Formats: sequence, C-alpha cells, structure tokens
Amino acid sequence: MKKLVSVIIPSCNDGEYLEKAINSILSQTYPNIEIIVVDSSDDKTTLEILERYKDKIRCFKQPRRGVAAALNYGLERANGEYIARMDADDASLPQRISRQVNYLEENLDIDVLGAQCDVINEEGEIIGQIDPGYYDDSEIKAKVIFENCLIHPTIMFRTKLVQDGWRYDEKHYAEDIRLWMQMAAKGIKFANLRDHLLLYRHCTQNMSSNTDKVAPS
Repeated sequence: MKKLVSVIIPSCNDGEYLEKAINSILSQTYPNIEIIVVDSSDDKTTLEILERYKDKIRCFKQPRRGVAAALNYGLERANGEYIARMDADDASLPQRISRQVNYLEENLDIDVLGAQCDVINEEGEIIGQIDPGYYDDSEIKAKVIFENCLIHPTIMFRTKLVQDGWRYDEKHYAEDIRLWMQMAAKGIKFANLRDHLLLYRHCTQNMSSNTDKVAPS
C-alpha cells in the first residue's frame, strides 16, 4: 500500500472555497490520503460544508489562535508518513500529491519539498503564477534569509520532522519563513519542483510574503 499522506488545512469562515479545497484533495490521483481540517469557523455556510464532509475528513475545532497554532494542532494529530500543507481557499491539482511523494521517495536526502503554483482570483480565473526560481537545496539555503523561497501551501515534508520536535512559531507573523530559516541552520534539506501543482487564490484578505512574486500569466 502507498504511504499515507496527511493534508492539513486550517480553516476560518472560508465557505465554498473550503469545499473546493477539500474536493481538490479528494480528486487526487494518489490513493492514500487523510484530510485534516483545523477549523475555527462560526459562519453557517462553512459549518454546513464541514458537516457534509464529516465522513471524508478529520475535522478538529479550535479557538481562533492563528494559522501557526492551527497547523501545530494538525501536525500533532497527523497519522501520515508525509505531511502536505494547503490553505482553505486554494486548490491542489490532481497530480500534486503523487508527484511530491514520488520525488521524496526517490530523493531520500530531501526533507521539505515545495512546488510552483498558478494564481487565481476570487472567481477561480488564472491571473498569474508564482515561481520562486530556486530549486535545489543550496540555492534555497543561500536565499532563504533574504526572501521566501518556498510557497507555503505547496509544501510537503517528512513526518520525522514533527517527530523530531519541529513546530511553527505561534508568536511569529511569518511562521513559515521563520521555520525554514531555523531548519536550514540545522541542515534540513529543501527542494522545489518545477511543476505547477497548486492554484493559489489571491484575494485582498490573504496578502502574504509570496504575493510580491506574482507574475502575469
């Protein structure tokens, strides 16, 4: 049997975007996935969606403590040998999990793996792309203290990192960049696939450190 992949999705009043995110994981070509939603929603639409998918996902409720806290909560409950990240307003393309697992299976020295993504607007139309431009470990380590070299919602990493005690800093705004910098200092190895495997939704409320890399399609 294929190794289990845990996909962790933090959610807070994401409504129909969350449904599309979940469906994109349910539609993966990879056969062995658990979906973990860490939710702090209070709007009716999102709660109804979570109830409708309760037999297909593992949903945990958490007070609003931020993305880093939601991610850490999910990490501690994940059963997979690999852990994949995704935001509740994004969507993974069907081959995403399969391609990332295959890469990690073939490159045992790599611990954290990202990919490129297409950028979509609130209506789901492709409006650009994000390509950090760095692919191997040495390139990423050389640039990680200056810019964000990894697109957070595309990340997949080995669960052994969680077992070794790695967590997001819940007091730091850019929780992903801080984690990559700490990992790089300890010799954790990174890579980025050249494949575009995620649809990253660019909305006014989800401004992030990756948005300055958006290039028109």
